Amino acid sequence: MACNIVHKAHEMGLYVIVTDQFPESPAKKVADEHYMVSTYDIDGLVKLAKEHKVNGIITGYIDSILPYYQKVCDILNLPCYATEEQIKIANNKDLFKETCKKYNVPIVPQYKIDKSLNNIDSINIEYPVIVKPVDNSASRGISVCYNKDELIVACKKAISFSKRETFIVEKFIDAVGINVEYHLNNGEILLETIMEKRVNKFEDSYIFLPSVFLYPSTFITRYKEEVNDLVINMFKELGMKNGTLFMSAFVTPDEILFHEMGYRLGGAMAYKYVEACCNYSPMELLINFAINGVMSNSSLKEKVDANYNGNVCVELIPTLKLGDIESILGLKDVESLKEVIHIEQKHFVGDSVNIAGSYDQILARILMLGDIEKLINNINFINKKINVVNTKGNNQILNVYKGEDLYEWYEKRRRIIK
Repeated sequence: MACNIVHKAHEMGLYVIVTDQFPESPAKKVADEHYMVSTYDIDGLVKLAKEHKVNGIITGYIDSILPYYQKVCDILNLPCYATEEQIKIANNKDLFKETCKKYNVPIVPQYKIDKSLNNIDSINIEYPVIVKPVDNSASRGISVCYNKDELIVACKKAISFSKRETFIVEKFIDAVGINVEYHLNNGEILLETIMEKRVNKFEDSYIFLPSVFLYPSTFITRYKEEVNDLVINMFKELGMKNGTLFMSAFVTPDEILFHEMGYRLGGAMAYKYVEACCNYSPMELLINFAINGVMSNSSLKEKVDANYNGNVCVELIPTLKLGDIESILGLKDVESLKEVIHIEQKHFVGDSVNIAGSYDQILARILMLGDIEKLINNINFINKKINVVNTKGNNQILNVYKGEDLYEWYEKRRRIIK
């Protein structure tokens, strides 16, 4: 996904240097220069930036890099859209939820279990629950548990995925998930995107993997009425003035309950839909801030529209079973579809898919925009065309989202949003 940042920067006429600790990073292949300085090596990054007289730094989609990005910008006196404290709140699920409580933003109920696990029997836990590392992303280290034995195993797993060796245990909410994104420009905070998730359940003990993201959500009106003002007030009280951020929540019959956030570009790449539907680029604004310390010289209030100006957008997410990939067929045919605006392929022939219950199982993100009937036909076409076979000769695709499911969602949305 970092390639998207490089491409956008090139469109803006900028010279791009990419550095990280991975020799085969895709973004390095499209950059003007690239280096093997780790994104966690503050001294090395500062030295590299000074040597090349860098006048702007940006990072993309990984929460754990943000603290290093902020520190390097601070040392070099370069623009950074977030403060150290704001990044701590965004990156730490525990701290995020405490902050939400302070500002009356509703959250998913949580069980306080000691790291030693000695107090499990003293807590009245209602199963199922979900266990997460307090400081990881992309669903790594997450488990759904239906009894005490599974909970103990899941807590130890979450600890192994946590840099701080800390986890949280939440009530498992069986409800539709949404992601909301906000545009921040010099203190002006606007609701930019509200996306609705559909998931495939892989195994009872694992997290539910996404099968499709739907934009704009059926719940957009309800969201604005119930929680939007509370969320914006929280951001303002925290001094968040620039950048882009997202929050994840569940929509129950009674409440909208938040469970995490990110102060960065979202991996769902909603910014591509914003650019196509609303005629401005969130990514371009972030790059502009990195260079000039300003997102935009004028308000975008007239352009920002979480309803996407009436457009319907679908991000189809084929996911994979564990195994080694022998062949991938059909993606080129999908790319030729008129309604497909972008394909972000995550796995290739020869890759191993070995982290169960995480976004590592995503084959690709297929972003589509267009007429509902054509989107339905495209989904059915894609499901027939894409074929992934593992080294044992077996089909590696998990269950897929079907065209008729999109029609059902669209009809429900049409009745609610008039």
